[in-house]
Amino acid sequence: MPEPTPTELAELQRLRDELRRLTAALVGARRDSLPLTASELEPFQAELQEAPFRLDLQLEQNALRLERRPLASDWQAIRFRVAAAYADMLASGGAERLRICDNPDCKWIYYDETKNRSKRYCDDKACGNLLKVRRFRERARQHPKT
Repeated sequence: MPEPTPTELAELQRLRDELRRLTAALVGARRDSLPLTASELEPFQAELQEAPFRLDLQLEQNALRLERRPLASDWQAIRFRVAAAYADMLASGGAERLRICDNPDCKWIYYDETKNRSKRYCDDKACGNLLKVRRFRERARQHPKT
């Protein structure tokens, strides 16, 4: 697939920013309520309503499965698949496991699969290790060995 055009890239970035805004609202909320109002969901809802796809009902191993198939295979289709996956996750009750990486230089959204929901970084080996090293070096600077 070719690189996205400037317009496609701007649309992808707008979706990323919208998902980050929604996730930030969800992360800061109490666990027993959905902190989003209908008006706060409108920009995301507008994104979903543009999705060009068709629905296919598949019979697999004596079970039915509904599958969305994009009508195109371009950057717009990828944008809609990301939006649809996020919407599916919200509708299935997975919002309480959404997190935003604690690394201020990252801020990726990730799904916390840990049992106690305590994960702080999108990737413990990259962001987690980086911040641990930064904290260690800061402590070493503040308390140098003599």
